[in-house]
Amino acid sequence: MGTGSIRTIGVRNTMTLQCGSSAAVDALNSKRDEIKNALAQGKDAMADLESKAAEALSALEAVKVPIPSVAIPNLQEDINSVVSGLTSGLDISNPLSGASALTSLPGKIAEFTSTWSSVLPANEIQSYVDTMTSTVTNAVTDPTSLLDFDPCKQFPNKIIETAPDGTQKEAVKAPAVETPTVNATKPEESAAPVQTVTAHEDIQPDKKPSTLPHMKASDRNYFTIMKEFNAYADQVIEIKNTHHQAETDVVSIKIEEFELANEALEDEIADLEISTGLSIKQLEEQGKFPEHLTKYIDEYDAMIDEYGVVDARVAAIEVLMMGYKGTFTGELAMKDFKPTEDSFNAGGVYGDISDTDIAIWAQIKALMDANKQNIIDYEQHRNVRKPRPAWSLGN
Repeated sequence: MGTGSIRTIGVRNTMTLQCGSSAAVDALNSKRDEIKNALAQGKDAMADLESKAAEALSALEAVKVPIPSVAIPNLQEDINSVVSGLTSGLDISNPLSGASALTSLPGKIAEFTSTWSSVLPANEIQSYVDTMTSTVTNAVTDPTSLLDFDPCKQFPNKIIETAPDGTQKEAVKAPAVETPTVNATKPEESAAPVQTVTAHEDIQPDKKPSTLPHMKASDRNYFTIMKEFNAYADQVIEIKNTHHQAETDVVSIKIEEFELANEALEDEIADLEISTGLSIKQLEEQGKFPEHLTKYIDEYDAMIDEYGVVDARVAAIEVLMMGYKGTFTGELAMKDFKPTEDSFNAGGVYGDISDTDIAIWAQIKALMDANKQNIIDYEQHRNVRKPRPAWSLGN
């Protein structure tokens, strides 16, 4: 019989047949010949065949010699070994367990570096060392941080290959196949089922025409509704502009004329800031800002505040318009709208609402009452068609 070998997959102490001539091999060959002779004799030798086979197996074991297993360095396994080896005994109630882990860390890092420094660049090794150090250090104070540690995902699956001449190099293994942790589910159909208009509206209510109380649309067509609504909107703009736009223009002109009349003071302030390197606020805090410039700044700020108050009053009327429209469409109960209107008619929270503002709101409210059905129709058709509005009350 020629030379041969026996391989066992996944067994650490692998055995192989001896090569060349030996007494053990000769004994094995002799047993083989005896088995062949017994088979040739047929039934008469069946009783002896079993014992011959057992003797052959014994002879086979005699020629086996153990081959020591050689561990192939694996980057993921080595990093995991360092981290798990140092953190497996951590006890947050026992500070000494953490101290032991930190004390042993440099030695484990040295072993890791010794193994991998021959095949990996220094900067790559350092990145792994930094990760292991931070992982162990964090685990000492918070063991739950280890829940986020996954070497299989955080590091490449590298090994060290040794050539016949003894030289070593790194190699990347294919990622391990992950075992599913949940049962497979039946895939859904690739094409979405066609929805009826009703089903689509039920799933996306914002696409559904409003059916709120009092929202009863007339039978007029969309273009008639838009024509009448735009006519109503133009009247609202006219009412607002009659007072508020004119009032805003007055304040704007006042500010512009004030700035032109005091250009020299503006230049003086700029020169003062440049020469001192200080802002107006810093100059005032240090008592270095002249009194005549302080007076100018105060007057200017007062006009800016006046402009802001006009803007706020206009905004308050627009809020009332939105709320009152909500009582038409059923989106707001009158009892919820009334307190806001009463506060406005009483001068507002800060007393900034003028008698003229109150009169303007009364005009707009009366106009909305006269166009109630038109406003409802417009909101109803806008809800259905979602057109781009030709006009906004905010303009």
